[in-house]
Amino acid sequence: MLKRYPLSGAMQAGVRKIPPELHDSAFIAERVSGFLVKGRDKSKSFFVTASFPDPHHPFDPPEILAEKYLNLPARPPIGYSSDLSSRPIHYTDHLNGAWNRWGKTEPIHPGGLNQEHSKEIISLTHAMVELIDSSIGKIIETLEQENILDETLIVFTSDHGELLGDHGLWLKGPFFYEGLINVPLIISCPDLPVPMKSDHLVSHVDIYPTICEVLGIPIPPQVLGNSLVPQIRTGKSTRDHCLVEYRNGYGNLDIASAVYIDEEYKFVAYENGECELTNLKLDPVEKDNIASTSEPLVQKYSRKLLRELLATGNRYPVQVGHA
Repeated sequence: MLKRYPLSGAMQAGVRKIPPELHDSAFIAERVSGFLVKGRDKSKSFFVTASFPDPHHPFDPPEILAEKYLNLPARPPIGYSSDLSSRPIHYTDHLNGAWNRWGKTEPIHPGGLNQEHSKEIISLTHAMVELIDSSIGKIIETLEQENILDETLIVFTSDHGELLGDHGLWLKGPFFYEGLINVPLIISCPDLPVPMKSDHLVSHVDIYPTICEVLGIPIPPQVLGNSLVPQIRTGKSTRDHCLVEYRNGYGNLDIASAVYIDEEYKFVAYENGECELTNLKLDPVEKDNIASTSEPLVQKYSRKLLRELLATGNRYPVQVGHA
């Protein structure tokens, strides 16, 4: 593992004293480009995944990119640590650096990270994002050089976001603020109209049926998602809610949770009986958890969440026998 050189002492932060072209993000782009030029059978269609670890902790981009962003204004976090007062206690424990998936610990940074450390981590994240941008640019340039860009479907997305100081929180876990679960999704396809931007709800499970429809492949009946092609063509939404699930598979303090989101509310239910309810229309910054004062809505969304969990249960393997 390459050595990380700390700057101000911020958690999991520093720089790598290597040129950008030796960073793992650049390496992934290099390998994907190599496959496109020499590794694929050019008489057949292909599928390739470019899985970039960044932007992610540890926050350690190449030094030359870090210096560029450390001297620029950083995107300020959303909200304040005081917003956590109405959330379950594991939010405040995480703020203090006293919560992780394997058990509660002594606070590492009581009250949250200081302003210097926060600014540094955000700036280093900006640097990591630039390297991702340039690496994806290299892949697109290779598609152009191979004369296949105009016949290639490209999907860019992420598995999760980063709290990045919002409400005083960092990293990830069973915390369901928008910065962590509202991830980018960009689709480029020669057969679809350009360009269009949508703020409608979309789920990752919609990507597979979208690819199937674009490529003219029958969508398997077991698929849970909705093709986004109608939305792309008409601008009209293809779903009115999303389900987010978090499994307790890491440690003895991890907590299974499920989230039901529609255009107005975000409802979170935890295995220990705690819950959250946020009015996204009136409180887009997600300052207040109103579950304790909204019992009728909590009951309503509990039922919605239960129905969704039942409707999206695992449909595999396909049943072939009856008893």
